[in-house]
Amino acid sequence: MVALKTILLGEFASAEEIKRFQTEAELAANLQHANIVSIHEVGEVDGQHFYSMDFVEGTDLAHLIRNESLSVEEAAEYVRVVAKATQYAHDNGVIHRDIKPSNILIDENNQPHITDFRLAQRLDANTRITVTGQILGTPSYMAPEQVSPKRGAIAEPTDVYALGAILYESVTRVPPIQGDSSASLLVDVLEKTPKPPSYYDSSIPKDIDTICIKCLSKNPRHRYQSAEDVYDELTRFLNHEPIEATKISRIKRAWRWSCRRPANAAFGATAMILGLLLFAIFCGFLAPQVHSARAFFTGKVTYSVEKHPVLDHPVAYIRNARIIYVGATVKETNRVAQSYGTVLATG
Repeated sequence: MVALKTILLGEFASAEEIKRFQTEAELAANLQHANIVSIHEVGEVDGQHFYSMDFVEGTDLAHLIRNESLSVEEAAEYVRVVAKATQYAHDNGVIHRDIKPSNILIDENNQPHITDFRLAQRLDANTRITVTGQILGTPSYMAPEQVSPKRGAIAEPTDVYALGAILYESVTRVPPIQGDSSASLLVDVLEKTPKPPSYYDSSIPKDIDTICIKCLSKNPRHRYQSAEDVYDELTRFLNHEPIEATKISRIKRAWRWSCRRPANAAFGATAMILGLLLFAIFCGFLAPQVHSARAFFTGKVTYSVEKHPVLDHPVAYIRNARIIYVGATVKETNRVAQSYGTVLATG
């Protein structure tokens, strides 16, 4: 049994839509893998373009995430198998660019199958946007380099990002990047670091946190460099073996943030330096006061009682000429001062 896919607008489809449809069929038809939906026939009838493909009886991962409570192990196994199939596509020169839960079909034997190569491109291509300027992809699963060419080239780590996003959502039931609109989502894809999965559920293992966050790194160089690496890492996790990735320290996370937002980082550093400078000045002013106060209470202060030339009252001075008491009479002032130490002189 096969399924038939056609262009929604039929004979009214634009040249761009027809070209994309034909590219999808061409790229997918060259991929023969047990976990990739196979393409059989490509054709056109009365202006309606179509292709036939395997019919997968079952559901999709998006439905399972919404309606089932997947265990961490089940989620990891689904993504592990998808990662292996993704690596096969990469080995054959194809980047999917839109791997997401709804594009992963789950058959009756609980095996996942990647489908919908509508946005796929060859590894040697350099297409990010259509001629109409529309960004290609699904924001919650798009890597930063799909949003901005300044973030890097479309390559294997682009699909690695999507694998991490799928794993993240499979264990938390929420996508790593959320927003009220596509525009805000795209900004967050570039700037916002997702919370670790365990933020939503403390029972999620730290290794899953580490794997997800590594896949979702903003810089492609900081991700796993291949889908095979993700497959191997999840295999280690499922076999209860130590994973190879290490948890990102707060210092390293702060450094990566500063590299992405140098202006904000410079402002923060300047504010911190000014704060430290003010703190040092304050401490320099306060230290003698603290020293004098400590001396009072340990009986080590030396002072004199004299008549103040302006106040016209006897005052008690500590040795560095700071006033510690103003009295009505010399006798009273001397009596109070005596409680702090030895009288040197009276005025």
